[in-house]
Amino acid sequence: MHRLEDVRLLNNYSRFQIVELLGVSKRAYINWENNSEIIPIRRLMQLSNIYRINIDYLMCLTNIKLTKNIKSDIDIENISFRVREIRTELNLTIRELAEILSIDNAT
Repeated sequence: MHRLEDVRLLNNYSRFQIVELLGVSKRAYINWENNSEIIPIRRLMQLSNIYRINIDYLMCLTNIKLTKNIKSDIDIENISFRVREIRTELNLTIRELAEILSIDNAT
């Protein structure tokens, strides 16, 4: 049980936008929203940061919504798009790029 769809809609994000920000497939994200699959902790952390709320609230472990005050000069959306462009320019699969960056497949 979680508030994933409700929080997404309250923050005026489309599924496509969240999928792009997380770098996951649309099917995986829809499965998370429908409670068909467990959301990996790394993705919960990303969602918590995107929506600037605590994971406990997102996962319905509490009704207390804590807002995160995250001030950052890092534009995750632009980084995500640029990484995708670089991957395309270098003709790499996601797996190949992950290996180059030493990123675990479980993410």
